[in-house]
Amino acid sequence: MILVGENENQEIAGHASYWWDTDDDAPSTFGICIRKAYRGIALGQALMTRLFEVAEHIGPPVMSLTVQKANPRAFALYSKMGFQVVHEQMRGRVEEFAPEPEYYMKRQTR
Repeated sequence: MILVGENENQEIAGHASYWWDTDDDAPSTFGICIRKAYRGIALGQALMTRLFEVAEHIGPPVMSLTVQKANPRAFALYSKMGFQVVHEQMRGRVEEFAPEPEYYMKRQTR
């Protein structure tokens, strides 16, 4: 599922996605992207709140995400919204990309 936030001109200001594998007991996955001009106005929090309302009724009981340690604003928002760090890991195991430290986080949805 993808939720989209629009500005007054119906231009996309951000989006949040929620997906899971119906054949697996793995947690669902969550992702969010907010355009720079719309950060800091609680759009991300609003999209996440709506996704959590949906997740109470569909999908697995646990939602997960990764966030780069270099993104403290996102980490603070996810923590505020109930995500907890499960462990730290490195993103970018492909030779073309430099590894980046990140947190793997989870949140109960119901």
